[in-house]
Amino acid sequence: FKPTGVEISLYAADAETHDAITRRRRSWELTTRAFRLLRERGIQTMLKTPLMHENVRQVHALRALSAALGAIFRYDTTLTAHGIGAPSSSCTYVSSEAGVFARPNNKSTWAGPR
Repeated sequence: FKPTGVEISLYAADAETHDAITRRRRSWELTTRAFRLLRERGIQTMLKTPLMHENVRQVHALRALSAALGAIFRYDTTLTAHGIGAPSSSCTYVSSEAGVFARPNNKSTWAGPR
């Protein structure tokens, strides 16, 4: 079976910020490579970004990177904790300042707060 689409999280438009958030060296490089490989194989991709204090000012750069990678861009201002010992409820990780930076220029790519 060939997948019809793949959703991948990317936490920043640059390697330094993304790798700091994931705490994994080269994770930005490997993630962006995955986007390119999937596009080469004709598989639609979606770049998903949880906005947080560390990356909120990069939202426009993330949108541009998503376009360059041939991916649909989506972001969210709410994070849900996962894993053992994690709180079970969602929490808003970005203050209202996100709205200033995250206003959509193109409503077809808007997936932020409603």
